[in-house]
Order: sequence, then structure tokens, then C-alpha cells
Amino acid sequence: LYSMARISADHSELTDGLRWCNRALIACNKISNDTLMARVYLIRGYLYFSMADYLNSNIDYHKALKCAEKAGSKKIIASAYNVLGLNFTNKKPPDRAKALDYYFKAEKIDREIKNMRDLGFVLLRIGWLYINMEEYDKTKKYLGEALYIGDSLKIVEVQKWTLEAYADMYRKQKDYDKALLVFLKSLQISVDNQDIPGIVNSSAFIADIFNIKGDRRNAILYSDSSIKLCQQHKIFSALSHAYKGISSIYESMGDDKNALKFYKKSIRLKDSLFKKENS
Repeated sequence: LYSMARISADHSELTDGLRWCNRALIACNKISNDTLMARVYLIRGYLYFSMADYLNSNIDYHKALKCAEKAGSKKIIASAYNVLGLNFTNKKPPDRAKALDYYFKAEKIDREIKNMRDLGFVLLRIGWLYINMEEYDKTKKYLGEALYIGDSLKIVEVQKWTLEAYADMYRKQKDYDKALLVFLKSLQISVDNQDIPGIVNSSAFIADIFNIKGDRRNAILYSDSSIKLCQQHKIFSALSHAYKGISSIYESMGDDKNALKFYKKSIRLKDSLFKKENS
């Protein structure tokens, strides 16, 4: 049951993943396995996170933390701190101070137990948070170590998302040519590994860069691709952003009808997700 939940999460099959997680949790209760229960709560929390349901995601991550502490698993404790930091980074509005607090707790444990894969993720997430705080010296420090870990240990996910973070930094610094090159490299890693959320994320950013550079045709092409994948795999938070992105592209083209249509879709979906999160 745990394996099926994990496979569903890895393939962004959110509804199936929740069903398998619920069944796995019932089984874990029967055998009193706190370690396995913590892992299942982490998966279910990630599934809720992918649906932009940060409230339920937060609840499950705290349950995972409690089970991991009971089981004495430092690795899972660090993982729970890591994803809690991610939750507070992505919620609207973000709570960056709380996110950093959780990230630093995860970093400390991961260094202590030499859990390099998870340490790479923590470092890149800290670096990404500093991008949004426009503290670029700190950004480069953390992203540099994350990319070194990803490259030296050939950890594809760390490589991909650290590149994504670097590209985002270049975009914010208005170095669009460099941002585009790095985003395309990141996209190829996701395509090679059939990483749907990664493809969605990179495609949306690439569409934005092409729009800024005045290449509307490629902007629409990549934006359409992102929207279709979000719809197919029910990645609702990213879909709201994708609708807003393509609305901006149509606005740049002077196509007010389509710009308004997709803007309304973005707002409706965003409001729906907000109501769900706060219900």
C-alpha cells in the first residue's frame, strides 16, 4: 500500500495517491509501525501540497514529524522540517521567517547524519527563498553548495531544481538570455526523467521569458503545454499560475478577449483553492 501511494505521488496521480495513503495509514495503525506511518503522512502531505491544500498538507507533515520523533528517525524528522519549510514558502502570503527556521533545522540534522541528497534539497530551497528576499550573495552561497552536491553525487532532482533556482535568479536580475538557457537545460532534465511537475514549472517560466523577449509564438507554445499537463494531472496551483501567464501573453499581443478569458480562469481557480485551504 505504501509503495502504491509513493508510485502515485511520483507520477502526480493525486486522487489515486490519496486513496492509497488512506489505506496504508489504516494498515500502519494495525501494526503500530511509526516509521512507516511517518513516511505515509509525508507522502499524503506532499499530495495535498500539490493540490495547493496547504492546511491539510501542514497537518500531515506535523503528524509525520510526531511519528518520526516517536520512532527516533532523524532522517524522517529532517524530511518533515524540510517540507514544512516548503509549505511556509509557498503559502499565500509566504511566511519566510518560519520557512527559514524549519529549513535550518533540517539542514542541521542532514549535515549531522550526512544525508546528502536531502541536504541538497534543503540548501537549494534556502537559496531560492533568499532569491525572493533579493539577498543574492546568500542565494549563490546556498545554491552553489546544492549544485555541487547534485553534480558530484549525480542526484538528478537536486541538479534540476538548483538549475531552476539559478534561472529564476537570472530572470529577476533581468538577464533573460542566461535565464532562458538555464531553464531549457532544466526542462530537458525533467523531460528525460518524465518529471511532470518539473516540466510544468520549467515550461511556464520559459513561456514567460519568451514573452518578455517578444517571441509570442514560443511563449504561447510553452504556455499551452504547461496548461495541458496541469489539467491532465490535476496540478491546480500551477494551473492557476499558467492561466495567469497565458493571459499576460495574450495581453502583450493585444488580444484582450483571450487575455480576459484566461485571467478570469486564473482568478476563479485561485479563489477556489483559497477557499478550500481556509475552509
